[in-house]
Amino acid sequence: MSWLVFVLGIILLAVAAVSANGALNLLPTELGLFYANAAALAACAGVITLSIGALIRRVDALGRRMILPDLGQLAPKDVEFAPPAPESAATSETALEGPYDAEQEPAPRILVGRRTSNGIDYSIYSDGSIEVNTPDGVRRYASMGELRASMAPAGDEG
Repeated sequence: MSWLVFVLGIILLAVAAVSANGALNLLPTELGLFYANAAALAACAGVITLSIGALIRRVDALGRRMILPDLGQLAPKDVEFAPPAPESAATSETALEGPYDAEQEPAPRILVGRRTSNGIDYSIYSDGSIEVNTPDGVRRYASMGELRASMAPAGDEG
């Protein structure tokens, strides 16, 4: 696209040169003044068109650098996370009394992406969980399936 704009700018500059050449011999007449004005106008249009072509190339280069990865590729699609079981006082006490096991420790949550839709902020994490920041407060969901289930109408169980 930018090359087409550059070619148009060069054509306008060539028209300006031809008009300026034609105006040299006819300058004292009205036709000579017309050619001189046409040359000036074509030269300005050519310079502006070349500048627009350069701007298009810069914006295209910036756009190629700004492409973000598809968030759907980062999170596994076929894995569904079960909601966390409610923790009772008995299970929390026994967990503290037992020996330390590094495998029991949850993996750190890394923010993968943020989206805003209809004034609601969604934060997507590497473990597949989602936080929804609503005017009522922050709600956490273990998976996209759990979020969709919470948004379904009460009569829709299918």
